Amino acid sequence: MPSPSYFSILTADVRYDERLSDFAKLLYSDITALCNKKGYCDATNDYFATQFGKSKRTISATVGVLADTGYICIEVERDAKGAVTARKIWVQANARAAAE
Repeated sequence: MPSPSYFSILTADVRYDERLSDFAKLLYSDITALCNKKGYCDATNDYFATQFGKSKRTISATVGVLADTGYICIEVERDAKGAVTARKIWVQANARAAAE
């Protein structure tokens, strides 16, 4: 997957949220850029790990924090055996209300 050439967004509520690491804020911003194409982000943890030089474990944990704080919503699709076939990450339009 090539690097996105879209603008990213880092909203003030994310930027100043003390619960988030600087990397979580950067990852959120990248997710917003990838949402510009389809309305959601379908990048894998492998993709983000490669882009940012981080481990898949770090990416997974950071995505989890963004979901737990309400800034993103994750939709996982599974096959009949329960294996993950796709993941869509949606940026929450009302992140501050969702986090409170």
